[in-house]
Order: sequence, then C-alpha cells, then structure tokens
Amino acid sequence: MKKITFIISLAVIAVFAASTLFAAGDSGKIWDEILKITEKCTDNVSYTMKTNSKTGGQAVSTNMKFYFKNVKNYRVDSDAAGQKTRMVLTDKAAWVYIEAQNVVTNMDHSAIESIDIKASLEKQKSAADVSEGKDGANVTYTITERETKTKTVFTVDNKLGVFTKMQVYDAKGELLTEAVYGDWKFAKISDDTFKKPEGAKEMTMPAPSAPEKK
Repeated sequence: MKKITFIISLAVIAVFAASTLFAAGDSGKIWDEILKITEKCTDNVSYTMKTNSKTGGQAVSTNMKFYFKNVKNYRVDSDAAGQKTRMVLTDKAAWVYIEAQNVVTNMDHSAIESIDIKASLEKQKSAADVSEGKDGANVTYTITERETKTKTVFTVDNKLGVFTKMQVYDAKGELLTEAVYGDWKFAKISDDTFKKPEGAKEMTMPAPSAPEKK
C-alpha cells in the first residue's frame, strides 16, 4: 500500500525545510545544532503561527496553533477565513475535525507517513545553497533552491533557539508567503490534548486501495 503523508501545515514543513540551511555548510557542529533546534520545536511544545500568502492573486490568511508531544503525537488547530479544523496524529490514531460540520473523520493510521526528522534533513542536504545574515539581534538564513531559484528566509530567536518568522520568495523576488511564529510554551503536552471533541459525529475514510498488479 502506498503511504500517504499526513500534511498538517506550512509550519511543520518549515521546521524540516530548515534542514537545507546547512546543505553547503559544515556537516559537523552546524548539522548537530540545526538538528537540536528542530527536535526542540517538536518536543513537548506549543506555539502559534499566522500565515499570509497569495493564492490565485488573492491574499489568504490562516491562524494556527500547534501542540507537539513529539513527532508521532501532535495536534494542529487551524482557522482560515472562519473555517476551523483540527488535525491530530498520535501513535495509535489519525483524524481530522471540521467544526462547522461537527464531524470527525478517522483516517487509516497504517497509511499515515509520520515525520522522520533525520530522513528529512538527509533528503534536502544537496538541494539548496544558504547564506547567513542578521535581523537585529536574531540570525537569518536564506535558502535558495538550485532548481527553482525560490528563496526561503528563516529568522531564528537566538535566546529561545526557535523560529520567529519564515518568508518565501519566488525566483523574481516576489513575496509569496510569510509565516510569523509566537507564543512558544515548553511544557509537557497532556494526552487530553488529543481527545476528540465531545458530541462530534464520526465517519471513517476508506483505506487507500492497493495498486493493481500488472
């Protein structure tokens, strides 16, 4: 069965995309540092993220709240133009809740591809070039994809060791997406965080079909 990826949002992608920062750098100390930051951003932590992007020439804003117990147990609450959803992945279940419908859709857990930090880092090592800069007291890293020439700029809070902002530019230098992170809280994430809303209706998404043999 072909695995499907449980895509939660740009924020998680941003955490792992940051691995490209060190594609052209020292693979020793710097590699260890980015791995440490990435793991910190997914270990008993909650934070918010607001994204502004352009889709079809129109501005789109989304507010999100993340709860990470670890990379196998996390929740993402999203509000896009009043459309509120909740996405949850644990080591035993995966589901999506749509508030307007008050419906939980259960997904086939065996078909969910969980996050693998080290594999993500390794996959992107040779895909981009990087430069380092400053934004006040914070460090910035600009990653340029060699094939598409798109640029992603990450701003890192030196004291907290977390991301504060991410900006994505196309090859012409036009800003496509900006994400601002905030309200970082490092504390144990309770299992109650992953409970389904009381009174919600439930349905189950059919498991992906196995590919036909030729």
